[in-house]
Amino acid sequence: MLDLMKSNHASRLTLGTAQLGSNYGIANKTGMPKKKKSLKIIEYAISHGINSLDTASGYGNSEMLIGEYIECQRLKNTGKVPSVITKVPSVWSNNFLTLNERHQFIEQTILNSLSRMRISQLDSCLLHDPLDMIINHGEIIKYMMQFKEKEIVKKIGVSVYEPQEVEIAMELECFDIIQVPINILDQRLIQKNLLRKLSTANIEIQGRSIYLQGLILMNPNELPENLQGAKIFLEKLDSMAKSEGLDLMEMALLYVRDIPELSKIIIGCETIKQLKQNLRIINLPPLAKEVVSEIKDFFQFVPSEIIDPRKWN
Repeated sequence: MLDLMKSNHASRLTLGTAQLGSNYGIANKTGMPKKKKSLKIIEYAISHGINSLDTASGYGNSEMLIGEYIECQRLKNTGKVPSVITKVPSVWSNNFLTLNERHQFIEQTILNSLSRMRISQLDSCLLHDPLDMIINHGEIIKYMMQFKEKEIVKKIGVSVYEPQEVEIAMELECFDIIQVPINILDQRLIQKNLLRKLSTANIEIQGRSIYLQGLILMNPNELPENLQGAKIFLEKLDSMAKSEGLDLMEMALLYVRDIPELSKIIIGCETIKQLKQNLRIINLPPLAKEVVSEIKDFFQFVPSEIIDPRKWN
């Protein structure tokens, strides 16, 4: 049986770099860190057991930061080169008229990502928009698979938002990876048994939105007008955490860490202090079973207007 008191779970964490390349998150009060600080955050993460980075061409200059870090490690011959997950921006929303235009867009995006990160092969490349799975009879996926066949990309996948998109991804039977939103307020994939189905299908599951872009960590009395509906849930969460002698960050990360189907847990940080907190929490003892049951019971019907950031505006 796994001894959570002695195990080091840092390798299950993936450092998300959206905050390092752009202003990201509803609770982000420090803004985007300067380049030197961003590189220090990446260095600290890799030096302390985190072995993968999550990025996208749409995350500001995050790919260039990763490229600078990788090049520096290569020149020093440290061997500390992380695996990288990046994403192709929405294809369908660009309204390309021809097959050739769509293919050129995907190819140029992948080549640009390779160039910015100073690597010759992508570990993982995902569709950032799940609608790209189904437009034009799966044409985009077929083209993505060609990059895998040519060994330009090792693994392909998709980043999703809704349970029905998970079901579509499984039906296609072509993805190696799926990124899903999962957090203490968002129980949808657990309720529908989709995590277990993905795991059974040998699809690597990466959890994102662990803190729901920082909403879970906010003071309930400081919520913006459009998120007042979250107040009752955050107050309950705060009460539960205090009764266990935990803070909100600890409660949120421990809950997700102990979902067995998750291969990777993506966390974002604007400061090394935040990163250190995540690294400390990931090795804490598990939540009591009765607490996990209470979480699943109370937060099973949180409205989509709260758990889906696309609906916050």
